[in-house]
Amino acid sequence: TTLLLPSSLARMAGSENGSNSARSKADCANCKANHYGVASNMPPSVPIRRVDLIDIESLGSGPTAFCRCYKSKTFPLCDGAHNAHNAETGDNAGPVVIKPMPDADVNREFLSETTQEEKLRLPPGSKRANNYGVVSTMPPDAPSRRVDMIDSALAVSRADAEGELRLCRCYKSAIFPLCDGSHQVHNRDTGDNTGPIVLKRGVGVDVANITKAANEPTPRSTPKSTSRSTPRSTLKPTSEPKKPAVLRTISMAEVATHNTPTDLWTVIHGKVYDLSDFVQSHPGGAAVLRMYAGKVADEGFDGVHTEEVIMQNLPAEKLVGLISAGEMQS
Repeated sequence: TTLLLPSSLARMAGSENGSNSARSKADCANCKANHYGVASNMPPSVPIRRVDLIDIESLGSGPTAFCRCYKSKTFPLCDGAHNAHNAETGDNAGPVVIKPMPDADVNREFLSETTQEEKLRLPPGSKRANNYGVVSTMPPDAPSRRVDMIDSALAVSRADAEGELRLCRCYKSAIFPLCDGSHQVHNRDTGDNTGPIVLKRGVGVDVANITKAANEPTPRSTPKSTSRSTPRSTLKPTSEPKKPAVLRTISMAEVATHNTPTDLWTVIHGKVYDLSDFVQSHPGGAAVLRMYAGKVADEGFDGVHTEEVIMQNLPAEKLVGLISAGEMQS
């Protein structure tokens, strides 16, 4: 089935006929706006309040994760802030990730999956979640509650065919995680600043140029929750990490003995890492790391990360050794 998307921001701004426009205002009477101080970059009269135009050619060959909780310090890119946000609100927020995918795993049909049970879910002490019934795609104990993967080749082909590819951040699109214009009614009903990520070829921001300084929140005239969490690893180094001069060779048998939450080693691309102190602060959740305790984690790691992530979050001493080339090939 061919997905027809509007081909310009002008048409997006001129239409308020999103598929969810029939929702009553009563449904959103208590909805907390979900942009948390992220400033609008559209004219005041435009119902699309925040649009981020990204050059799809700048995404590169690795995974690129876009924020949908509006709390990332590198917004519109994801920095893991959704984990603390979900813990505070009971939300199902999580990033949409553009990455190369095996053909068998590529989703070509997009349809939002919502349930009344999820819509009414409200953990004790939390505020209303902003996923509006969109179900979680992650294990129950994973703080990343909703993660959507889109194949990069499919994203490029759709953007080329339709002029652009729009990614929903209001959680109300009937073709979630793609945008259908529902944010316009949502913004009108809630005072939110939400709007899509727009991927276009040769136009927009290069993701490599997105910096924290350019994304500090702008205070709003109407008080909303502007708390911004930064769930970063406590192991993040204060200076550029340096590798030890010599790394010892470690057997997989030895790695396998470090397989508990408090003594957890894992192997990534032949390198052995001690992640014992990182388990609880891992942005993807402790359960993910426990799956690979004492094992090779290449499959799970490569799906959402590049090796740059390790350099940014782990001190050099957490790289404890190397698996011999012969053992890795066996």
